[in-house]
Amino acid sequence: MPGNPLEIQQSHEFSIPMPSPSATIQVLCLAYGNHAEVCDYVNRLLDGPDGDRLRIVVTDNTPGRDTTDLSWVGGPAARAHSSGRLVIVGDGVNHGYFGGFRRGLREAFARWPDAADWTILSNTDLSIRTAGWIRELDGLAVHNSIIAPKVISGLSGKNQNPIYLSRPRPLKFLVLSWIFRFGFSTALYRLAALYKDRLISGRLRIQKDPGEGQEIYGAHGSFICIPKSYFDRGGQLECKSFLYVEEICLAEEARRLGIPIRYSGLIEVVHDEHASTSFIPPPHIRRYLAEAHYLAYRILQT
Repeated sequence: MPGNPLEIQQSHEFSIPMPSPSATIQVLCLAYGNHAEVCDYVNRLLDGPDGDRLRIVVTDNTPGRDTTDLSWVGGPAARAHSSGRLVIVGDGVNHGYFGGFRRGLREAFARWPDAADWTILSNTDLSIRTAGWIRELDGLAVHNSIIAPKVISGLSGKNQNPIYLSRPRPLKFLVLSWIFRFGFSTALYRLAALYKDRLISGRLRIQKDPGEGQEIYGAHGSFICIPKSYFDRGGQLECKSFLYVEEICLAEEARRLGIPIRYSGLIEVVHDEHASTSFIPPPHIRRYLAEAHYLAYRILQT
């Protein structure tokens, strides 16, 4: 993947740059048979405050789909596509989660030589509560850090960030890799996790969010804000997992590159969790879950 032609910064220390009111922001999204949802999400992004500052790449992961069929693109998305601010790529192959984002990122590098100040990895099964989120992103003092915003689960009401406050122990992922091998254990685990999350976010317990700008280990994968410095230092969104545990892959790559991940409650989104994959997953999804968690186990042993 081509890098940006800027000199790699040598200092990995946290710094406070001047806010950039004209920062370029690109959003990478995936489509997988949910084209109406994707179009609606893109339209909401473009219709929002400062939406004219966004450029968007949608990678169509739908197997066998003719990506020249753009009949699903309408409204502001159609106008953005005509003007070149919305790009839709695909080859009829499902590249997976981070694989799809890497496909979109390659297209962004090729299409726009001026590298974006921020790259947003975004699900489309969510809504952004913070109307002025682009301005908030401008004003964040942690421009040299990956930003993990407040992500509210539509199922439990819990803030999903940080997904990992500190580097998790490998054994947890080994255990989960066995749990996800079987349908009954997967269902029990997910139901127990949902009940626990509802307790945390409900009346019985009060969830305490991390402090603004607090450094964390891992950001929830539904909406991640990545600064240009991550790519300047060689970041490639590398992950050998087809689906799941991308948060671990990104956290480890950022760790190697010296790019902190920080929490910010200035941007809040609501995630319609499990809209893209069912709550009780079918066998092939459980296989991905088991394989991905075993991969995370191996990664965290290093």
